[in-house]
Amino acid sequence: GGKLSLLQGHFHLAHRHSPWHRVYSSRHDESGAEVLLKQSQGRSPSVFLVKDHNGSVFGAYVPGPLEDNSTHYGTADTLLFTLHPTFCVYAASGANGLYVLTSGAGVSFGGVIHGDTHGSGLALSHDLMTGHSEACETYTNAGSIASAPKFSCLAVEVWVLTRPPESDAWSKLGHFT
Repeated sequence: GGKLSLLQGHFHLAHRHSPWHRVYSSRHDESGAEVLLKQSQGRSPSVFLVKDHNGSVFGAYVPGPLEDNSTHYGTADTLLFTLHPTFCVYAASGANGLYVLTSGAGVSFGGVIHGDTHGSGLALSHDLMTGHSEACETYTNAGSIASAPKFSCLAVEVWVLTRPPESDAWSKLGHFT
């Protein structure tokens, strides 16, 4: 509860109190980037959560819709974060536009999916079983957000945030947002 509330405080104002709906789980769905994209494509905003082999929990907030795209996309509102064992948010640095890269080949935030010199803040393989994380120019993380630069994924989830019903206070603020 507490760390998720802190994290939501960094989301776009319209989604800070939005309900979360899980659209993909590697524990319940077929594992793989293609399946993840099929189940979450076009929905926004979304939160990627990863639990690695040492129990660290981390991920990314993507304010725009996910795309099956071989080129980078996204906005400077995209961010990386850690939830466990420590809480920290890593905003976009403004250094480049390599925010999000999602395709059947894998998922990457801040760099490329494959290679030894990738500079990804967070990247997951095509089967979502392994990943890597390191300091990158796109986000403000100074090192790996996982428990190690190369890690095994115990779980990968994508959650979509939905705007509260129009009958509540958000509708009264609609022309200000």
